[in-house]
Amino acid sequence: MGRRGDDFQAVLDGAPTPEKINAHYNLGLLYEKQGKTRDAEREYSLTIADSPDNTQAFRSRGLARMKLGQSAGALEDFLVVLKDEPRDAVANYQAAICLLASDRRDLARKFMQRVSDAAPNTDEGRKAKRWLENEPAPAGGKP
Repeated sequence: MGRRGDDFQAVLDGAPTPEKINAHYNLGLLYEKQGKTRDAEREYSLTIADSPDNTQAFRSRGLARMKLGQSAGALEDFLVVLKDEPRDAVANYQAAICLLASDRRDLARKFMQRVSDAAPNTDEGRKAKRWLENEPAPAGGKP
């Protein structure tokens, strides 16, 4: 494998260190760029195994799981992110999309409203606002 490859593999096979966590996360990013979403999701999971408070890895794994059609698992990831970062536009919007996939429009509306209010000038905020404008009012007339 060559000295550099051996060194890299040693980091991946070693005890949890910041270098190992970064290596797994960066491999996930690389796999995403290569269109290898399943491999990316695995690397993000390995990052989380060694760094369970890594909200960036949870967000990235949630996005990968969305691409893989795993909306239930993705929702769990986005909810972890939202515990630490309740105004995160990407996590709120994607959580709403997951909820829509499971026909939970009532909860999806709350997440869409949150992202629309918290980040109106982001792509997610604009999409959420459009969705809210086109969504019929819930029963009882309360948003």
